[in-house]
Amino acid sequence: MYRFKVDVYRLLPAPSQGAMGLYAPDPHQAGVPCYFDPTPEYDQPSAVGRNKVENIFTLDGFWFPGEYLPEGGDADVPVDVVDTDMLIMRSVVGPMTSLIGIWWAAKGNAQPHPYLLDDYMVYAKRTGTKPPPGVSA
Repeated sequence: MYRFKVDVYRLLPAPSQGAMGLYAPDPHQAGVPCYFDPTPEYDQPSAVGRNKVENIFTLDGFWFPGEYLPEGGDADVPVDVVDTDMLIMRSVVGPMTSLIGIWWAAKGNAQPHPYLLDDYMVYAKRTGTKPPPGVSA
């Protein structure tokens, strides 16, 4: 079910850099498995996953397992996604390879999925290919 992998970037605390709005240069969590549920814009003749960056009403869904095994890790860790985190698509299984390198801004904290026990859903706004401030990925 979790055919996609994302990296999660988190805002730095303001005092550590002297400025607000900077993200940590390294991922908070890397290679997190997820299921991507896009919200298509049916009036656009583009490929799968089509959505308008400038449309404030288009939010995509990301379903995460409660825990995952990090790459190179030896024990499961809980998935940790909160409001203002930035997600970047790192790997895709299937025809949606055009999503690799696209950024999303999490809107709200992860919520328990209503039907899948131990799974969480996060809504996120597609922001494009430009990394957030502080990240050079």
